[in-house]
Amino acid sequence: MPQHRVQIPLAVHIFWQDAGNDNAKDLRKYANHLYDFLNRNTADPLDRYLEIPVFLLPNPPEHLDELQLEQCQYSLNIFLIDDAMVLDQGGIWGGFFEKLAEKVDSLGPYHKIYPVALTDSFVHFHPQLASLHAVRLYTEKTNRRNRFLYASVANFLSRLLYMASSGRIEADQNAPPLPIQLFISHAKLDGEVLAKRFKDHLVTIFDIGAFFDDIHMIPAWSFSDQIEQRIQKSVLLVIHTDSYSSREWCRREFLMAKKFNRPILVVNRFELGELRSFPYIGNVPHIHYNRNDIDEEGEYTYLLDYILIATLRETLRFKYNEIRMDVLAETFGVNVEKVIAYPPELVTLLHSGSKNNLRVVLYPDPPLGAEEMELLELLQPQTTFLTPALLALVSDEGKTMKYLENLKVGISLSNPILSPISEFQNRGIQDLMVDITKYLLVSGASLVYSGDLKYKEKNEKKSSFNYTELLIDLAATYQKQFNLPAGGRTLPKPLQAHPFFPGFDDVDIKTRASLKDLVDFVDVSIPQIPGLDEDQREEIRTFKTFYHKMVWAESLYLMRKEVEKEEAARVFLGGKWINFRGRMPGVLEEFLISMEQKQPIFLVGGYGGVTAGIAAALQGKDLDELTLPFYEREYPEYVQFLEEYNPMYPERAVDFPAILKWLHEKGRGGDDFGLNNGLTREENLILFHSRFAIEIVSLILKGLKKIKSV
Repeated sequence: MPQHRVQIPLAVHIFWQDAGNDNAKDLRKYANHLYDFLNRNTADPLDRYLEIPVFLLPNPPEHLDELQLEQCQYSLNIFLIDDAMVLDQGGIWGGFFEKLAEKVDSLGPYHKIYPVALTDSFVHFHPQLASLHAVRLYTEKTNRRNRFLYASVANFLSRLLYMASSGRIEADQNAPPLPIQLFISHAKLDGEVLAKRFKDHLVTIFDIGAFFDDIHMIPAWSFSDQIEQRIQKSVLLVIHTDSYSSREWCRREFLMAKKFNRPILVVNRFELGELRSFPYIGNVPHIHYNRNDIDEEGEYTYLLDYILIATLRETLRFKYNEIRMDVLAETFGVNVEKVIAYPPELVTLLHSGSKNNLRVVLYPDPPLGAEEMELLELLQPQTTFLTPALLALVSDEGKTMKYLENLKVGISLSNPILSPISEFQNRGIQDLMVDITKYLLVSGASLVYSGDLKYKEKNEKKSSFNYTELLIDLAATYQKQFNLPAGGRTLPKPLQAHPFFPGFDDVDIKTRASLKDLVDFVDVSIPQIPGLDEDQREEIRTFKTFYHKMVWAESLYLMRKEVEKEEAARVFLGGKWINFRGRMPGVLEEFLISMEQKQPIFLVGGYGGVTAGIAAALQGKDLDELTLPFYEREYPEYVQFLEEYNPMYPERAVDFPAILKWLHEKGRGGDDFGLNNGLTREENLILFHSRFAIEIVSLILKGLKKIKSV
């Protein structure tokens, strides 16, 4: 593998025994919930998520190098240890744990193994666990285990990141991270009861310091100095009651926290309301606490846990964003003067520091709306406010933005595998597509996509991943706000769709009208097959007879040929080798068509599937999936289809050995594997293997900008 890699701030790996495990369902829930908590809820990609790379591993990887730990500044490797993992009947976990522990030790104090015990037999899993303290999840009540796991992981990661930034780990690598310090800001009149209840709740869970003025103030010492010194080192937790905004020191504490750029969480606990809200209490996360909401045992455990989890998650988000945005600025070569963990506001401008004529301030995605940006620019027109999604477009030291207008980029993707554990690999693909889509739309590129425009299939759960819905939501959020008259830019419609027969229903006039500003519809004609007409749509969709399958194959081929004519480049990710509709796997067919036209191609191979197979073949490797015996074994009905299809369409006959030979030859030619994408051979190798969105997106945009400038 190439050595010049982007440094990844933090990666989390979650391991558990899935195969043959009666508790697999529960373990999957823990893993998925942690994924949502640390990375993002895939069903809500517009949320201000943490975006920590999380990898779900129900089986250990074949090679330790697949984890790419050397590329990570920090890593947390979580083992969900239950009885099945302890028994290790397959003999795979003990050896892997030992190798990983050795690797982690060699990488230094920023890489950790984090055992989570779901059984009291966990100590028998491996002798090295005797020297590691484990999170004993089995001792918690069942209905509290998820909450306790969230809080434990967020607390540990926060302590690790804050301690590392202070330099204490470098000074003493054996020292455990210091506790997180909370400053509980409250009005005594109506906030003291909840503040004390929460402080007492902390003592029962974690070693977290909580500053409480009645207890921790030192007599005969300046009250103001003590408050300021504490806040500079603390996370501010605000109990926002009716009287909070009317108290001078409550307001002072809040403004100090913003001045010193500290993490802040506000707990709203109003009885009646307030006569005047404090104008600067916004722009930070708020949660609501209802004093009448008690759990089934008549206690406030759930609500106090909820406050704790929200506080720790915000603490982690705040610090991780600082580290991540520094890495992003370096990756895209942008000189950022100030990184802030909250969107910019008046207080940000007052404390921005530099008096230079040109400043670049970086804050987390998603970007502020145009109406807020106009106010900020009125107050400080010389400052350029950017989010990570905009960094790739910056040129001339922030003076100008280089967009990719009128560049149409095709997207080829599908979930690569279909199995009981496929959802975990597929989640990574889905979230990577969120990142790629976001950056391309912000850049001004238009996306060409041939998927169904229906938001949900029949009987599909609301939480299911729907790439079309995601495309439309991201287009409306990211690209549309830059299409303003004041900006002097007119962007093309961000999404181009290709309705085809019999793939999805004709898009009716109402749908087209509602998506007029976002979607450009390019209808694909029905293939010229004798006797074929629109009335056969539903019958052909059943995909039962050779005739049905032949119509699908011809329709998909025709659509893909038409789509290719619209594109300037195409990105490939995932792709399934079996259970497809068409004359061959769809991602493979789209790749061959793009290569035939010498179209720039970006192969993101780190997430498996057809794309990884193509990348391997270009490197000269043989593929079982490009042999007829593979399909005889894994997809026999497809072999039956080819026996009739190939003689009928000899000019498009599918010959897998010939395809493999052709890929080997293409891979040997040129400095870029024949992909014509503006990247070097070494950079393409990175793209073939990387699992990290920062690195993948930076390479795609680097290549697209070269293509655009030609």
